[in-house]
Order: sequence, then structure tokens, then C-alpha cells
Amino acid sequence: MDIGQIVQDIVKDPAALGQIILFDLILSGDNAVVIGVVASRLQGRQRRWAIIIGAGGAVVLRIALASIATLLLQAPAISMIGGLALFWVAWRLLKPEGDEEHDAATSFPEAIRLIILADVVMSLDNVLTVAGTAHGNIPLLVFGLALSIPLLFVGAGLIALATDKAPIIIYIGSALIFRIAVVLIVDDKLVHDFLTPSLWFEHVIPWLVAFGGPALYVALAKRGGRAIVPFWSNPFAKET
Repeated sequence: MDIGQIVQDIVKDPAALGQIILFDLILSGDNAVVIGVVASRLQGRQRRWAIIIGAGGAVVLRIALASIATLLLQAPAISMIGGLALFWVAWRLLKPEGDEEHDAATSFPEAIRLIILADVVMSLDNVLTVAGTAHGNIPLLVFGLALSIPLLFVGAGLIALATDKAPIIIYIGSALIFRIAVVLIVDDKLVHDFLTPSLWFEHVIPWLVAFGGPALYVALAKRGGRAIVPFWSNPFAKET
């Protein structure tokens, strides 16, 4: 297949192409939020490597998962398991430095483990969405995966820098991940068939959890006399 034919296959379905670009912007952006927020807790070379490993790992996972996308689309409970894992990621991101459970998360190995877990779940979400939209058009599927590469690297770096100035991004990132977790669970075929969710359940509940998750964490932390991440001064940034 020559380059001209590949390009023709990519652009022959403008609606699907537009949807894939939109999905990539949204889903890769969400993945970049996780990588960027976790990387913001590290400094210098460790931060750079966290972004490289996180974004690079997401790309590798997208390619690997794309090869079995058809099987994944038919597998029950995959999205539900991924959603439950993201709940843990979202909650853990909220723990500030000084929290015994969270001190390890500011170390490089634990940060990488957290990023990779999120990469697995969010890469799965990305591949399933893009594969379902591509409808068997392999060049279009590959284009969608390739588009996510610069979005991940650039997005994660920018978010890490922004979090240095405004740690409230940690709360925003956690809220987004809580929302994605609920959407993955509700959209799972097994859950969907069992509950037959209403439009209200599918669209309102994810946002309630998105706002409620961080709010619940802050309320429990204050009630227990524990510290929380401040909104406007990054507790992980070190003066030079």
C-alpha cells in the first residue's frame, strides 16, 4: 500500500476522522493530566524521565492494545476493572507530602508505578474508543494512535509546569480522573446490561462523583486533622 492510498483511507470518512481527532484531544489530554500532575511532584531529571516514561509507555500500550482491539471490544468487565483502578489513582493524587501513605508517591519508582497504572487504563479507553470509531479502517486507527503521541508529551510537560504555579490543578486532575472512572464503569457492557442506566445516570452521576471525590477527601482529611494539598503554592516544588 503506497502513501497516497494510506492518506486516501484516512480521509475517506471525514466524520470518523473528525471524531477520532476530538477523542484524541480529550482522552490524550486526560492521560497527560495524570502524567503531568504526578511528574510535578518530582524535580529535575526525575521529572523529565517520569514524563518520558509515562508518555512513551502510553504510546507503547496504545500500539499493543490496538493489535487486540477487536477482542477487547468484546470482553466483559474490562472497562469496569479499569474504572475501579482509576478511582485509586484519583484518590492517591490528592494525598499531600507528609502523609505517610503518600510520601512514597513522591519517590521516582512509586511515581512511575502510578503513571503506568493510569497509562494502562487510559490507553485501553483510548484504543477502544478509536478502534470503535475507525470501524476496521487500519490506517485511520494508526493515525489516531500517532496523533496521541505529541499530545501526551507536550501536554504532560505543560501540565507539570502549570502545577508548580497552581497546585489546584491537582484537584482538577483528580476530579477528571474520578469522572472517567465512573464513565468507564457505567459504559462497561456487563454493568450496562445489568443496570440499564438512564441518561441521567450516565451524564449526571459522573460529574457528581468528579466534584464529590476531591470534596470528600478534603472533608475527611480535615476531620482527621491531616494536611491537604494547598491550592496556590506547590508543596512539591523546591526553591533553587
